[in-house]
Amino acid sequence: MAQWMYLKLSGVPLFAFNIKWNLVIIKYTSSNITDWLEVGLVAIGQLANIAIVVLLTLFAIFVSKAFDALPEIFSKFIISYGFVTVLDPYLGLVVDLAEGNWACETRSTDCAYDYTSNACTCVTGDAFKLWSRMARTEASGVTGMFYTIVVYVFCTLIAAAVVYEYILHAHMNGRMLDNVRRLHATEEDFFVPDDCEISMEQLKNILNKAQRFKGQGGVRRKVHINEFTVTDRVDKKFEEKMTHVAIFTSEVDGERTLYRHFLKQVNGSIVEIDDEIMEVFSGQMALEKLLGSIKEGKGGSVEGGQEEKAEERKEKETGGEEEKKVE
Repeated sequence: MAQWMYLKLSGVPLFAFNIKWNLVIIKYTSSNITDWLEVGLVAIGQLANIAIVVLLTLFAIFVSKAFDALPEIFSKFIISYGFVTVLDPYLGLVVDLAEGNWACETRSTDCAYDYTSNACTCVTGDAFKLWSRMARTEASGVTGMFYTIVVYVFCTLIAAAVVYEYILHAHMNGRMLDNVRRLHATEEDFFVPDDCEISMEQLKNILNKAQRFKGQGGVRRKVHINEFTVTDRVDKKFEEKMTHVAIFTSEVDGERTLYRHFLKQVNGSIVEIDDEIMEVFSGQMALEKLLGSIKEGKGGSVEGGQEEKAEERKEKETGGEEEKKVE
């Protein structure tokens, strides 16, 4: 269809246009057109398919952005169409060889008498158009073969580049792009959650449940929030602020048992502290001493491998208890 439109727009008279299951027959008089017009005719078929692949790629990207996902069947159709586009000139060459679409004047008496007649069922295939033209005008088809190879290689490279961009950015909703980014991204580009990391929303839900908790015999749960600054003895300018959130189970007799506790780090991540993580932080921020001070209900400084200053932070408790300060 692209060749038919190309010839029509170029004002070339057409004598036949037949569509078969394996090829399209278009008859015109080659001697009535210029060399470059016929070169364009050889390339226009694959270029039209490349344009279709570009439009399908843009469509896939739009659907993925607008509706979050492109159905898998469409992805498979586009990738199949793309691969056929890359191989289009070579598949056409196979069909022309199988159908005998070359040297029609020497292979058929009807074609030798009148190439444009319906009795001539042979047509010069795309792979042989420039060869036949140069053999007629220059007595050698080698130049035409060279032009054909250049056109095919050029179009194939463009088609391969377009298909590559589709596979990278749009195929299966960008799955390949995700893999490429994982392989080539720098360490700073990765987001790897810490062990036991939770979101702020999860922490708020946990604290809300703790405040509403009422156990047997008047057992309640109380939340202590402490913000402290971590400093360094050597580097006086070093200063990092962290927030420690602890949930205690409070008995009627005043005894407190640690239920869960969390640490908001400098980078904004929130981790739930278990025994393994406690061992990592114990030598750095002396969290055991801070927890001990909260359990006993008295203030105290926080010290460890690094010099730390505990700042005042409100203590959220249920049951109307007064706020206490941890200094």
